[in-house]
Amino acid sequence: MNSGLSQTLIILLILVGSVADGREEYSKVISSSQILADIQRGLPVEYDHIIVEGDLNLTGLNLSLKHVDRDQNQVRNAGIKENLSVFSSPIRINNSRINGTVNLKDIAFYSGLSFRNTTFEKPVAFSGSQINGTADFRNASFENESQFEVLQFGGEANFSGAQFGNKTDFMHSKFFDSANFAGCKFSKNNNDFDSVLFAGEADFSASHFQGHADFSSTLFSRNSSFEGAEFDRFCDFMDINLSGSAFFKAAQFHGDAWFMKARFSRIADFSSVDFDRDAQFSDSCFQGVADFEGARFMGGTNVLSIYFQNAQVFDQTITNSETHDLYEHSNFIGEFEWYTRFGKDNNYSKIECLMGKNGFIEFRNDGIIHFNTTNYNTSNHTINIILFHGKRIINTTLYECSGFNMTNLKECASFKRATFEKGAYFGKADSSNPTEFLEDVSFDKCKFHDAYFAGVQFKKKAFFRDTIFAGNASFQRSQFSGLAQFSNSRFEGLADFGEARFEVDADLSDVQFARYANFNTVSFG
Repeated sequence: MNSGLSQTLIILLILVGSVADGREEYSKVISSSQILADIQRGLPVEYDHIIVEGDLNLTGLNLSLKHVDRDQNQVRNAGIKENLSVFSSPIRINNSRINGTVNLKDIAFYSGLSFRNTTFEKPVAFSGSQINGTADFRNASFENESQFEVLQFGGEANFSGAQFGNKTDFMHSKFFDSANFAGCKFSKNNNDFDSVLFAGEADFSASHFQGHADFSSTLFSRNSSFEGAEFDRFCDFMDINLSGSAFFKAAQFHGDAWFMKARFSRIADFSSVDFDRDAQFSDSCFQGVADFEGARFMGGTNVLSIYFQNAQVFDQTITNSETHDLYEHSNFIGEFEWYTRFGKDNNYSKIECLMGKNGFIEFRNDGIIHFNTTNYNTSNHTINIILFHGKRIINTTLYECSGFNMTNLKECASFKRATFEKGAYFGKADSSNPTEFLEDVSFDKCKFHDAYFAGVQFKKKAFFRDTIFAGNASFQRSQFSGLAQFSNSRFEGLADFGEARFEVDADLSDVQFARYANFNTVSFG
């Protein structure tokens, strides 16, 4: 049996099989030569539910030419030309199957393209082309390599639900309208979006990158979404520029994630994101709200020299690496909200954060922070924290602090729901220079081991409601100038309020003292 007859029988079997199992029926087989002849005559190409037999290669056609200025490096590296063949009629081959190679390189398509629900069995090349109308590849299936590098999309580009079975290359392409890759499935090979321009909104939500994903040096001019996306291997967002808001909410990074030198101009939403391996954010800049609420950093995390310019949210963030060098030489310019759980042996040394325009937070050279640091041999690990809200809020020294949490440093200082697994020392031995809270402070629902607030001056309201003191708690010589709320708290060790002064009301309703409580020489009013 000759090869031509064999191929015809295979196509017939596909046709019969598609009907038998209830799938979309391919109505007929069209030779690629017939389609090429229509293109040569300038006729519209419009087919539905067909099988295209043979290679669809436009390079041999005699079409009118259009000269374009090219970057010579791109000409050499991508193998593209400076003269484009022009085709003005639409090409629509939907719900079909193309069993040969497709070569549509260096073509100016003035009326758009549509390959919706179409399967490409062999390599596809659109490199160097211009699609001035809509490009519709919804639910298309690329079973082999697909080349889209240096391709200009003048209208909407819709690849939603498409599947890429092999290497995919969009490097140096430009999307001048919206780009929709929502729900796409990318191959286990390289998936390259390096140096791409997304001038319109870019949607990669719920996409699955099974292989390496490269978005380095890419520009997102408007909003971009990777919400719910999944990255199985290494992904590179290094040196990207996101002029619009960027949404990575609930994305999953199973491999290393690089965001070094990234620029986030507006909202950066990393809430509920899972970083299973290393997450690199060093030298990145967040000019808008940075939201990491509920994010999990389970591998190494590096955000050295990070720059925060607006409100930051790290609510219920989890890190679980043996060593992290986080926030070294970092700048926090706006509001800062942090309620974080730190894993084992997190290293927070050498933090130098500059006070911002509103003075919400400041860490100077004399305020170096060590969270359960491992680079000192002594057992006395000191945290000197100076937080500002236009004024001095707190100057604290903590020893052997593990699981230190902060949240909501806005109109007040709040440590609500924080867990201090070892000693928390807010008081100082030097009574001439006491620790002061100049605004309201909340320790509601905190859990302390040993808590030392001796000599602390609370200038406004102090909240310790529903707080658990599992070890000894000292409020000796503390001064409460505003309301002191201790309702429903529990002191499981020694509770020492000796010589404390309550200038306004003190609410000790339903407080439980499991052991000795000292209120000697306490003054009220």
